[in-house]
Amino acid sequence: TLLYLVNCIFFALLWWAASKNCDVGIRNFNNAFIFSTFTIMTIGYGTRDVFFDDCWEASVLIFLESIVSILLDCISLGIVYSHISSGRRRATSILFSDRAAIHRVHGELFFCFQVVEQKKHPLVEAHVRCYAVRDETDAWGRHVEFQPCAMRLEKPDDEMGAMLFLSLPSLVVHRLDAWSPLVPPDWWVEAYYRRKRGDAPRKTSVVDDAASFADFAEYAYRYPAPLRRASDAEAGYRTSRRCKLCGQGFETIRDLRLHHADEHPDEPLDCPKPSTHDPEVIKAYMSESRVEIICLVEGEDSIMSTCVRGLHSYQAPPMDAWDDFAQSDIAWDAAFAPCVTRLPNGSCQVDFDALHDLVDVRDAHPPPPVSQS
Repeated sequence: TLLYLVNCIFFALLWWAASKNCDVGIRNFNNAFIFSTFTIMTIGYGTRDVFFDDCWEASVLIFLESIVSILLDCISLGIVYSHISSGRRRATSILFSDRAAIHRVHGELFFCFQVVEQKKHPLVEAHVRCYAVRDETDAWGRHVEFQPCAMRLEKPDDEMGAMLFLSLPSLVVHRLDAWSPLVPPDWWVEAYYRRKRGDAPRKTSVVDDAASFADFAEYAYRYPAPLRRASDAEAGYRTSRRCKLCGQGFETIRDLRLHHADEHPDEPLDCPKPSTHDPEVIKAYMSESRVEIICLVEGEDSIMSTCVRGLHSYQAPPMDAWDDFAQSDIAWDAAFAPCVTRLPNGSCQVDFDALHDLVDVRDAHPPPPVSQS
């Protein structure tokens, strides 16, 4: 509105100045302002001569004011459309749990959080991605800060696009396996225990020789190999252990031990150590590395067809604050309380306030896995 007003006033002054030469009949500023409004809005003239007595000043003013009015229309429509179609306001309907949780299930540690859509019409093709931003030591032994690392997801499966059904609360789960950026590498674990025992620090090398790179990357992460998941090997999608005597690959360490007992009973089994599951070591690593987990939920709005992105982060607390169950962004040995109930008419009700509730599962024991024959 202000731009249109300034434009009308500016050209009104020009029309008032050109009135005598072009016989427009403008007597005062009010007449000039009305005439300028007629021109910019293409209402139509009531002048003595619609050709302005062949006055060139009038031709120039009409052309310039018409071009300026078209540009103002484009700018105004662009501003209004971008405001209406912006995904920022739509993204506020994506609700993340205030805190994340880490708990142990069947001997494995899992990081998880909850997300839900608060509108009746959820996003189309919604999917989730997670990144761990941390300080780390690179392949050349240098300390580098704010390094992002992707986190492989177990639920929803990132191999299937990590798709979400946001009409109901969805639990996003990441497994703390050997490729997880939340699990410290072997050299860091060794340095941690030496420091805890009070031993002198020993210079450790992050880079292995080229011959051992492929073998190491098969059972744990090694820069710059692609990230894997332990669950892929357990499901038989790839090998995670290899016999160093015959070169045959196996999905699990149990298969490798059975093979070694049958084929090489007289030879010692050279088996790499599994990644640490010591809670104190992982807590210390996450705190010292200043891990912050960035969670992104993206989808398309079905009405405006715009890309919508919801973002939330969980910061690892200092080492002495992990036991503060109620305040830290990441609660250890915790799980989410149920937040969906069934109404008497059979429909479901989502309690958005209960989405953030956590329960202590330190003394809880999950049911054993069901074996399928």
